[in-house]
Amino acid sequence: MCANWHWETVCSHNQVAPHSTVTTGILTRPFLPNMSGQASYGQYINSLTPRYPSLTSLARLLNAQHPSTPEFSTHAHCIELPEKEPMSSGAVGTGDASMALERIDSFLKLSTQEEANKSRGLVVIVEDPGPHEMQALGALLDIHPLFFGGHLASSFERLEKGTQNPFIASCPSQLSTHEFINIHYKRVLDLGSEDAFRDLPPRLVMRGNVPRKARLTQALSGRQMGILNACVSVLRKKLDGGRWICLILLDSTTRNLTPECEETVSCSGKIASLAIPQTPRRLGVEGFTDMPSYSATIPGQESSSTQTSTIWQLTEAMRSSNVRRILTDHSIISLVYLPCRMAMAEWALYAILMQAYAKHYEYSFNSLPSLIENVKNRDFIELHRWRRRSRQSLYKLRLVEAFVVHWQTMERVMGSSENPSDAQQADLLLLDIKHIANRIDEYMRSLELMAPMATSLLQLMDSERSVSEAVNVRRLTYIALVFVPLSFVASIFSMGDDFAPGRPGFWVYFAVAIPMALVVLAFLKLDVLRLRLVFEFFRNCERLRQGRGGPEASLP
Repeated sequence: MCANWHWETVCSHNQVAPHSTVTTGILTRPFLPNMSGQASYGQYINSLTPRYPSLTSLARLLNAQHPSTPEFSTHAHCIELPEKEPMSSGAVGTGDASMALERIDSFLKLSTQEEANKSRGLVVIVEDPGPHEMQALGALLDIHPLFFGGHLASSFERLEKGTQNPFIASCPSQLSTHEFINIHYKRVLDLGSEDAFRDLPPRLVMRGNVPRKARLTQALSGRQMGILNACVSVLRKKLDGGRWICLILLDSTTRNLTPECEETVSCSGKIASLAIPQTPRRLGVEGFTDMPSYSATIPGQESSSTQTSTIWQLTEAMRSSNVRRILTDHSIISLVYLPCRMAMAEWALYAILMQAYAKHYEYSFNSLPSLIENVKNRDFIELHRWRRRSRQSLYKLRLVEAFVVHWQTMERVMGSSENPSDAQQADLLLLDIKHIANRIDEYMRSLELMAPMATSLLQLMDSERSVSEAVNVRRLTYIALVFVPLSFVASIFSMGDDFAPGRPGFWVYFAVAIPMALVVLAFLKLDVLRLRLVFEFFRNCERLRQGRGGPEASLP
């Protein structure tokens, strides 16, 4: 460690796992690597921006003025894997980002071979890294800019805004050949009752060191649902002597959401300052590790499984099930396996949400009244958003699939993987990715087919409205036909004063007008076919009479 920094250590012997203790480190001053005589990592990123516009967001974040005390804290877990204890879970350090930077700096400065052999690998898991942590990590490990740039950009930005995302602007050949991956996924949120979100704009933002965009979707059974863009990034850094460092960046699962107010959306001060918690999640996500058997369950171990934070779940998973595999083989596939399964668990819940909306729209469009209600609530527009959202989700999944396929082939050809289970892990990851992609594609097609069906229902609704209007016009015609003979007779009798109201002959008007009105209505009721039959009957009678010789034939 650097002698210029004061390090306070508090050790507690909580029985987390065999041969491991939890150490909480608090650094009294922020740790920054010694970069004297060399440009900072932020300046390096800024110099690349003219040639690589996709790094604009990263350069803006690193070169902006930030307060010395960050608004949002950064949590970090370090798992140091010893060489001589393959069965142990490794020592775990928990604390802030300064603790992780100190661990990395100490691991890089192991001088003698004997010290290096004591620790073969170091896994560093950082939750919600800020600009200071990114600059320090980038300078310490010489990290490729696309690693941080791809972690920041998790949503599809508009081209007219002047910002491009690395995972859109870069080809899969550029993203797959590096020893890191940005696994983008969507988190499903159950935010509570629908009534509390009626006056809120649909766009939300998760406030943190790395802000993430969220969006409110249509409520299901009175519950307000939402979708949050998230990302988990994994990087492998090889060192001398067969040592390695694995850096994992996670998004926070405890940050609050706030409404995003733009120029087109006006928000009051009360709405703009509203904090919407995303935890606890009413919709649980399936665990991404294998279930322990009943015989292997240790009494009192349930407390470790109650942690809902993603960083704790991933740390426990790597210590319990993946650490032995990492000790013998630090391949890319083995390091990406658990973070990818964690993202696939979130994708699986997202596919279930799509299935729920497909069923919701099927029942919503089965009748015209419900369709009219959906059109009033702008749910018809949300149906088109699901098509675009699904295509973007498939694009993110295909990037992960391309990465796994590339490194599965590369490690097999180069012979860098000594563990035969790596090929099986890659096949399992590809199986999960294809399964989730097929489900999303299936539900996307179902939602796409509902759009023309809803359009047809709208056309039927317009046709029914036209028919009802025609019926109303026909009723008005009946009323007009009633008053036409009355007004006609009135105009005739108005020529004489004896038939005026109050005169003795006024009753003659009613005696003539009412029968005439009845005759008009009677003719109106007669069907054209019946009139044709009547005329045909009289015509046949006339022909029959003429066939018998006419009227003269009957005379003697």
